[in-house]
Amino acid sequence: MLERVLLVAVAAGLSVAWLLTYDASPSGEADFNVFYQAALHWREPYAPESTVGLPAWMQNGRSPFAYPPTFLLLALPFTLLPYFTAYVVWAVGSFALFVLAASFLNLRAAWLLALSPFALLLAIGFGAPVTYQPLLYGLMTGQTAFWTGAGLIGAGLLLEKRPAWAGALLAIVACLKPTAALVAPLILWGRWRGLTAAVLTGLGLVLASLALGPHLWLEWIAAARAFKGGVLQLQPAAVFDHVLWQVALVALGGWFAWRERNLAGLLVGGVLCAPYLMPYDLAALTALGVSRIGRQPQHWALAAFGAALVVGLVGNAVSVLIGCVAVVLWFGLTELRRTGDGQGRAVGDRA
Repeated sequence: MLERVLLVAVAAGLSVAWLLTYDASPSGEADFNVFYQAALHWREPYAPESTVGLPAWMQNGRSPFAYPPTFLLLALPFTLLPYFTAYVVWAVGSFALFVLAASFLNLRAAWLLALSPFALLLAIGFGAPVTYQPLLYGLMTGQTAFWTGAGLIGAGLLLEKRPAWAGALLAIVACLKPTAALVAPLILWGRWRGLTAAVLTGLGLVLASLALGPHLWLEWIAAARAFKGGVLQLQPAAVFDHVLWQVALVALGGWFAWRERNLAGLLVGGVLCAPYLMPYDLAALTALGVSRIGRQPQHWALAAFGAALVVGLVGNAVSVLIGCVAVVLWFGLTELRRTGDGQGRAVGDRA
């Protein structure tokens, strides 16, 4: 318990120290500014008027905000604070929560996660190449990945013993960023308490968001269709621009999620199915992979992928595809070996 408190304190302290020197002013490029401006203009967050406080390069006649109205329920309280204070609270709070969740996967690995962004910053300062390591990129942009990552990890940890809580967490993640929980129904299917909790939690959040204006849901659909992401997209679907390739990836990701029905299935399957993926979206997968370093042979591919992610070696869609396919194949090969040896799948082997 005390070590976890120290871990969270160190993660928060290092984050604050760095953010105080980082240019995250309203004229900067932090993605958090998009969330902040949308929440300030919550009556019309998808209208061009919501870009007034954004940098000039973002003011192109449409709002870059493409999150569902339920996301505003999280963002609105931060508008009570001045921009920079809100940015620091958002980034530090979400990062500390993410590190805390990861500590329940593997406490020692969580220390690596907490320190890695700042070690990379030092390395970059001494001339190392710029890296798009998921945790560092998430801190720099003030993105949602730590909120959703903490929710995904928490859901994975609670699936077996507390399925209702797991379902509720997955619903919250989906209401913040739907693409982060694409395979959640496959994970929850058959865990009826979890599925029921997810449906009820999701409906509750949707109903709460109606207080902001029912029209926002129609506007969100239009905004999501018109959204064009950044140039650094890592989804495996970007490797080949063909519908058959995308269908094959969805089939593979869905099959793996259904077969594993655990945190590995949720994260790896979700990445394979993702229509849009940025480096910070791999934060939870980084945590899971790093937590499996030194574990059973079944997890070697996952551990190797996590190690590559945490040191910033994964920077394009091809490398993400290779990592995910390697995990799927390795899980399958080790399961075949167990079956051939007459062994069942051990409960402790489930990632």
